[in-house]
Amino acid sequence: MKVDEITYQNLIMLLLQFLDEENYRETRHSLEQESKVFFNVDYFGECVINGKWEQAEKYLAAFTELDDNLYSRKLFFELRKQKYFEVLERNDDPEAVNILWKDLNMFSVSQENDLAKLSSSDSIRVNVQLSLRIDTPSTRVELRNDLKVLLKLNPKLQHKLGFPRLEKSGLLSLIKLICPNPESKTRSVKEELIYLILQFLEEEKFNDTAHILEQESKIFNLDYFKQHVINGEWDKADKYLSAFTNMDNDECLMNILLEMQKQKDLEVLDRTNFLQDLENMVEKNATCRDKLKFPNMDKSRLLTIIKQSMEWWVPRYAHVRPRNENISLESIPKVSSLFHVESPIISEYHNQGAPLDQSGNESRELTCSATDKSTICESTEINEPSECYTLVLPDDSLAERVARLIYSYSGDSIVALTDDATHKLQMWLNCQHSSEKANENVKSLVYQLSNGLTMNNEIGKLPCNPCLALNGPYLLSASGGKISVFNLDTFEKLTTFAETTSSTYFIFLNQSTLAFGFHDSSILIHCFLTKMDIAKLEGHQRQITCLAFSQELNVLVSSGADALLCVWNANGWHKQSSKFLRSLCTGQLPDPPVVKHIQFHQDQIHLLVVNERQIDIYEAPLLDHQIQWIIRDSDAPITSATYSCNGESIYVCCRAGCIKVLVSTTLQVKYRIDLSISAQTTACLQVYPLVIAAHPTHPNQIAVGLSNGRVYILEPQHSGGWRATRLEDQGLKHQQP
Repeated sequence: MKVDEITYQNLIMLLLQFLDEENYRETRHSLEQESKVFFNVDYFGECVINGKWEQAEKYLAAFTELDDNLYSRKLFFELRKQKYFEVLERNDDPEAVNILWKDLNMFSVSQENDLAKLSSSDSIRVNVQLSLRIDTPSTRVELRNDLKVLLKLNPKLQHKLGFPRLEKSGLLSLIKLICPNPESKTRSVKEELIYLILQFLEEEKFNDTAHILEQESKIFNLDYFKQHVINGEWDKADKYLSAFTNMDNDECLMNILLEMQKQKDLEVLDRTNFLQDLENMVEKNATCRDKLKFPNMDKSRLLTIIKQSMEWWVPRYAHVRPRNENISLESIPKVSSLFHVESPIISEYHNQGAPLDQSGNESRELTCSATDKSTICESTEINEPSECYTLVLPDDSLAERVARLIYSYSGDSIVALTDDATHKLQMWLNCQHSSEKANENVKSLVYQLSNGLTMNNEIGKLPCNPCLALNGPYLLSASGGKISVFNLDTFEKLTTFAETTSSTYFIFLNQSTLAFGFHDSSILIHCFLTKMDIAKLEGHQRQITCLAFSQELNVLVSSGADALLCVWNANGWHKQSSKFLRSLCTGQLPDPPVVKHIQFHQDQIHLLVVNERQIDIYEAPLLDHQIQWIIRDSDAPITSATYSCNGESIYVCCRAGCIKVLVSTTLQVKYRIDLSISAQTTACLQVYPLVIAAHPTHPNQIAVGLSNGRVYILEPQHSGGWRATRLEDQGLKHQQP
């Protein structure tokens, strides 16, 4: 999030005051260096008085470089010269020589008279000035005073030496004013503020400061600790953990310490088991979960709150200042949650007769967005086969459910993959399927067999999502086992290949590059022409569920069973951004937290994200949240969803046996299609849609795979398509060959 420079500097000053009042001294001085907003002259002077020369020079170097100007050169020179004198006083001639030629030799002899004297001496002890014994405490005090003068004269530092006068506990008071009644029942406002500060530090790339604050505030960063373990950096891991092991003999953290020490002593190269045990311990122990799991927060939450308060404050301050009036803070913008922005909730069903949930309350479908502009959503119920064109594709082998469904690029065929790893290729005999008339489209459909050949995958040992990808006439497919490559023209299995872990999703990024998602939560970028791996991406905690690539932005988005979305920049394959999926209405992760599907809009910027309970739209590459739709309980869960080919509609399959057609920009429900009559359900066996695919050129045609193995083709009868305001009664157009 971008804010003006003054607001940013004000926030840094408030943070520094808060850290000082909480006695987080190391964090404060680290933030001073990484933010470069305030040079702490007193702290710098303390380093000089205590002879901490490396610490003093490191602090100075964070604000100015040696060659910035003459004042900066003089500052560095005086520090190193005093260090040199004191080494001589200790009669440590080898160290003195090392300092002379390593630290002082870089200064120009012609510019520094003192250095000229040092360098021209045949012996270190020849110069009379250096042979005299020095009073170390007094010379350090004198040096500190001289350096203060140089700091004030240095143009690089002149506007960074003064700290503003602030009321006590300025930041904490402001936060309590903005959030007087926080929703959290488990954390204090101060604890929540520290989490906001940590998020801010991470977003600003102030990593050193963030990890120091974690240790001083006793907020354990499990991911940071695990990274040290993965890299075998036991000393760093032990140092980080040691900051937490005196927390009243905390059993959870003590267990981690013991397990890590055992791992370190065994010097096991494969640390997978230890990390898995660590994850299991955290998941099973409620105390560990509370201590070691960072809360989910909106992006740039602290900056957003400060910006909001400043935008309220500035015009009022400018208005009342000439009259010297006090400003009432009663109307300052307030929030109910420090972690999440408030979102107005709009009910989709305003008409009478809406279904009731188990508690007797009206069951509603909710649309949440960042604005309060909304309209009442009115949907049309489609309960009869006569209200839309429906074709049930003929198939005598209905043993298994349809697990995956995909159209060919031309839209003249459909490939269905069932739970038993069998492929069904269903083709149009008449190639005039591109006709705009829906009834002609339906009549030209036939089912073409494969001359006795079948396309079957190997079924894996682990329960994994089946996956499909098309590249011209070639089909890549997997059902938890080896990945198979088929020729759709001949049904021939051309080859199979396997990775070390089961594939859960894969897509073509271009004609020669594939992205694979795996059960172990990793992602592999592979060039199948050179047969070389390009990159391995790690950032999820659970298996990859879907991948989507934007040609416009040149980014890959991954989703997982951990409710996490990650954006990977294809230029170098680094993580550009990430965000957890959550419910705007509750502020919590959805239950279950699995992201079922992600898909880029036709504009290659907006991203559809599908969960069992909700539909979300994000804007890549920063994953700015746009809008959310939450399904009502009576229709839940969502089994599948997809954009129409023109991006105007979103088709949503529901376990209740219906399909909902949403307007993609507002997520308003335009139609609810009941499949129960067409699906020929019985009282003892409910048939419902499992997967859905949108035609690549006809925005109003969809293919639906059902739980009974059938595949339906659906189109609206109305000439305006699904976006029309109402369906016209055109009689029964239902056909089942």
